[in-house]
Amino acid sequence: MSAETLAFLLLALSASVKAWVPQPQQAAPITATPARQKRQTDLLKVTVNTFWKYDWQKITTNKLKLNTMFDAYFANKGLWHAKADVVGTENNGGLSYIYTTYYAGDCAWILEMLREAKERIGSGIIKSFEVKCGGISIII
Repeated sequence: MSAETLAFLLLALSASVKAWVPQPQQAAPITATPARQKRQTDLLKVTVNTFWKYDWQKITTNKLKLNTMFDAYFANKGLWHAKADVVGTENNGGLSYIYTTYYAGDCAWILEMLREAKERIGSGIIKSFEVKCGGISIII
């Protein structure tokens, strides 16, 4: 058998093997699932009693602004609210600012969001949060 014939047979054989061997298919696209899917379950009553360093006049002036900041912050985190009631009273030269609202989610997650909110929104303004959520009362 000549070298040319052998080369031709090898070429034909490799072509037929390629036809029989399955070719790699394109991988299916990866779909990301959100770490925490939004759940519209029963609304949970959350009462946040904040102790502010400012006086009543300043807080009353900014009450709507503060209420909006809380709502916007939680809306960004995927928490729904049905209503928010804000009551302010003077407390030993400071202010006790009670924010009651209703959110969907679990208390542990809401408490974590409040810790973060205190750092971002209330740094230097809020003395402490007393949070009541699902029968639990915690001071942050």
